[in-house]
Amino acid sequence: MRVSLCVAILTAAILMGRPAEAADCAPLKGPVLNIPQPTNPFGVLGAPDSCTFFVARVVEAEPGSGSVVVYHRDGTQVTQIGEAQLHNKPSNLALTRDGKMLIAADTDDVAFIDVEKLLAGGTDAVLGYVNLVGSAAIGVLVSPDDKTLYVAGERSNAIAVIDLDTVRAGDFSAKAVVGSVAVGGSPAGLSISPDGATLYSTSQIAPAGLKWPIACPRSFLRQGPPVNPQGAVIAIDTALARSDPAHAVLSTVVSGCYPVRVVTSPSGDKLYVSVRTNNEVWVFDAAKVKSDPDNALLAKLTAGPAPVGLALNADGSRLYVANSDRLMPKTVLPQTVYDFDTGSADAPLLGKVTVGEFPREVAVTSDGAVLVSNYQSNSVDMIPSDPPPFDP
Repeated sequence: MRVSLCVAILTAAILMGRPAEAADCAPLKGPVLNIPQPTNPFGVLGAPDSCTFFVARVVEAEPGSGSVVVYHRDGTQVTQIGEAQLHNKPSNLALTRDGKMLIAADTDDVAFIDVEKLLAGGTDAVLGYVNLVGSAAIGVLVSPDDKTLYVAGERSNAIAVIDLDTVRAGDFSAKAVVGSVAVGGSPAGLSISPDGATLYSTSQIAPAGLKWPIACPRSFLRQGPPVNPQGAVIAIDTALARSDPAHAVLSTVVSGCYPVRVVTSPSGDKLYVSVRTNNEVWVFDAAKVKSDPDNALLAKLTAGPAPVGLALNADGSRLYVANSDRLMPKTVLPQTVYDFDTGSADAPLLGKVTVGEFPREVAVTSDGAVLVSNYQSNSVDMIPSDPPPFDP
């Protein structure tokens, strides 16, 4: 009965965009909360309230059996309250700004899910799919004005631009795709400026036309002969991405060997990029990425092995980094999430916490807790913010 009442309150809070105080759940305290998963978790995402979160599940051995699930948390008690079965292997997630649609990158599709129906436990929560043939969609991001969805395609080497008003009208055909911006090889991470004018995308390999020198080993190695150029962060004019995609790229900045995720500071002045093979997070001056790319790099933060997932807290003073240790012949345990003090000029490492195997993505909830998807050990960790259990 209590869960049913909570779900009703949560539905109202999410759809109205109400803050954490509107939610009916006890805060998370104590050690890291481990939430077992039946399959491989990929994307994780907190709802606007602090009690609800979403997980994208992949079934590696059974294509077509992935899903997105929603959980309610009250203290350390976690209850699954809904699940949407999807076509393929969902990866990352995004929520529209109005809280009504959950979006999942789903291999060559993008799935749109009715949040209210998902929270109610219905089996008809999937509204439809926009097909992006051959894309291997992985990154999804909603524009600040809630009108546009950007999708990074690892195989298409492009950023698809989807009109959300068309989708909301029930049209999931090719008409919903209003642009496609060619970038470099294997784009994955997406971020956007607070005003929505500039989109940033990682490309693990720089566009061939730039003819950058060969500098990086194969992506699954950290040593060995170089076979690819460095990767890049690419700045994109969002207006041109819709009206003139062929001319939407503003600039390209060198970003190390296999940059995979990017986040923008709340003020929009900095970009943080996980550079997987370098075992680093690179920090860029966002203005110079566009105006002076050769001098945009501000710092290199030493991360753990093969950092992938990145997330900032609400005020941008803390950066959480998932050290995936992926693509290696032998996994080295324990694996960790690092906590950097990005509120300080030199962004020192404050601490680290042990998590599961292959921590892939991280997300920060509205009350400051950190969600971590442990892809290989089939679990999600939730790291409380008060007190944070990070070891020095």
